[in-house]
Amino acid sequence: MDLLPHLSHRYLTSWLRWEAKSIVGVVMFLVIAILGHTLNFGINALGAFVHSCRLQYVEFFGKFYEGEGRAFEPLSRDTKYINIIKEAK
Repeated sequence: MDLLPHLSHRYLTSWLRWEAKSIVGVVMFLVIAILGHTLNFGINALGAFVHSCRLQYVEFFGKFYEGEGRAFEPLSRDTKYINIIKEAK
């Protein structure tokens, strides 16, 4: 019985299976890397655009805004029916 052709065939098929898996892995890696970098670039470009638009809004807001109305009082109590008298210390 000649084992050499049998062993070489077994070695060759196992090598081809490993090579096919590695090629698929390389292709999937390249696809995921390219898509990931493209998404990252797009998000950063959008962030730069939004930041510049925000700066334009902040710079020009004071030129056209007229502060009319009542002043903003954060966390103040609505004492419409109660008079609170502050004691002097």
